[in-house]
Amino acid sequence: VKVGSDIGYYPADRIEAVLYTQQQFTDVTRAPSWAGAIYDGRIKIPAGGITSRTNLLERVLFHEYAHALVHRLSKGRAPMWLNEGIAQHVEGTVNKNINEVLSFVAKSEKPLPLRTFEGSFMGFNNVQAAVAYSISLSATEYIINEFGMSAVKRILENLGENKTVEEAISSTLYLSYEDFQKNWFMALKKKFYG
Repeated sequence: VKVGSDIGYYPADRIEAVLYTQQQFTDVTRAPSWAGAIYDGRIKIPAGGITSRTNLLERVLFHEYAHALVHRLSKGRAPMWLNEGIAQHVEGTVNKNINEVLSFVAKSEKPLPLRTFEGSFMGFNNVQAAVAYSISLSATEYIINEFGMSAVKRILENLGENKTVEEAISSTLYLSYEDFQKNWFMALKKKFYG
């Protein structure tokens, strides 16, 4: 219910979640070691011996359920940076390293193009994944803070109507994809370096 109200979308169908042991999860999903869970049409979680609802399990479920909603709204066409950014935002990500990573990213002359983070993160090592997830959350929260969650939902719906990422962003934010990236990056630089 929380995730649906955050995004403003409640799917009519059920979304299944499967709990695995860590070994089963690794065998079934072939996920990298940094992956805490997977959504591939079903939520798959390495829950080990969890027998009751914990804060960690709740956060993981929120995160993966958000992926399910993003998938339905965008018909599977959301760029990964937006997909992971939404999931982290809804989860309420508390990552001690995120500011360290983002301050490092903000030092660069030009932003890392978000196109770099449109595809799967599964081939990334731990450091690459930390950068990808941090940038994803930062760029997505820039949209949420500047334009509202309803704009994020509209971008997803536009993607679901076969618009490109550029078209979905520009028709919602009235900025080109490139200008959106520049504005986000300038805000990031300002946050860390005034």
